[in-house]
Amino acid sequence: MREAGRADAFAISILVETSFEGSREDRLIKDLRAEDALGLELVAIERGHVIGHAAFPRLSRPEGWYALAPLTVRADRRRMGVGSALVRVGIDRLRQAEAPALLVLGDPDYYERFGFSLGAAAKLRSAYPKNNLMMLAFAPGLSGAAFDVDYPSVFLRN
Repeated sequence: MREAGRADAFAISILVETSFEGSREDRLIKDLRAEDALGLELVAIERGHVIGHAAFPRLSRPEGWYALAPLTVRADRRRMGVGSALVRVGIDRLRQAEAPALLVLGDPDYYERFGFSLGAAAKLRSAYPKNNLMMLAFAPGLSGAAFDVDYPSVFLRN
């Protein structure tokens, strides 16, 4: 597990396109990079090959907040802990960097094990559905608070 570098871009692109059966998420990652909106990007490596990827873009607002989007693991390596490891490392790095909060849009059954909560995000105002918007608050007083949340504008284009 390490931070992604420029040399990983092609392998990440192939992984994301094959995992999501299309180029929408790949375009999203490329646009996030181009707009310098990716605060953290991690890869899982096995025998020199990228088998997992996690993108953590900075939100447009609130300032300093991050999102996890997208998370990708090669099909033959799913259910082996690769995705969980990427999420845990990302959470640890963002906590160490003193990020106030991390959001994710996804399956509560999967993400709640990492501390994400629908309830913590219940009062957030976002363009995304509340039934899968979850928050992991690192700073005190944020869980359950009301904030306007804006993802980087590239999310609206992709």
